[in-house]
Amino acid sequence: MPILSETRWLARIDMLSWLMQHYTENVDAMEQICMESSGQPASDATSYKFSLLSFQFIISVVIIQFVLGYSRALSVALQATVDCDLIAAHDDARTVVRALENLREGTRFLYQQLYDIAVELASKLDVLPQKSRTTGKQTRRSRPNIGSRPIPP
Repeated sequence: MPILSETRWLARIDMLSWLMQHYTENVDAMEQICMESSGQPASDATSYKFSLLSFQFIISVVIIQFVLGYSRALSVALQATVDCDLIAAHDDARTVVRALENLREGTRFLYQQLYDIAVELASKLDVLPQKSRTTGKQTRRSRPNIGSRPIPP
């Protein structure tokens, strides 16, 4: 398992790729920790398992892993050398930006593919693909004036 680093994007990209490859094993591990532990470890495992089994989390991981995958080669190149050529690094970064801009043109087809990957992973975990609620109950709005009738006191 790769080690997550706070400062290195390459470690984050590798961690997301590892998570995608071992997603079901991670859910199983959280379930086992929940059953065999108590206190804070069990509470944390329950929270992590709940997140892992959320379709919103699954689709987010799939999309983020895909997008960050474009910057992986650039991250490797920038971290590999001590004497970095700034002009070449700038050109490489612009290439990544152009590639990401080109992705925007084919978004409908691309996001359908990413959605299908997320649905396939979710089906292995018996998670239904559903949209999360976007608005809460509206309790603090003023009462609208309906028609021309005055509202009784």
